Amino acid sequence: MLPRRSRLHTAREYREMFRRGRSRRGKFLTVWMKPSQTKRWKFGFVVSNRVAKSAVTRNTIKRRLRHAVRAAAPTIDAYEVVVITQPQAKNQSYATLNQELTRLLQP
Repeated sequence: MLPRRSRLHTAREYREMFRRGRSRRGKFLTVWMKPSQTKRWKFGFVVSNRVAKSAVTRNTIKRRLRHAVRAAAPTIDAYEVVVITQPQAKNQSYATLNQELTRLLQP
């Protein structure tokens, strides 16, 4: 689990991201990024019911993404990031999701 100070929490934070951030889209993920005002990185994850009906599957995808973020976080500057999954992400392995997330987070 990411530390509390490293996560986006409120609907207001997400709205601000979608209003002022920039997006990059891959085959399985969409990443919204904007520079952080707090000078530290913060992440949020969106896995909707369209991706997987089962909460167990949605949580598995979020766990894989959180693990990938922990590995990539030292290379990320002070950004706020929202990772949105596409329905095709449901059947992908950790390695595939990690590779795509790493590519999308590159400047």
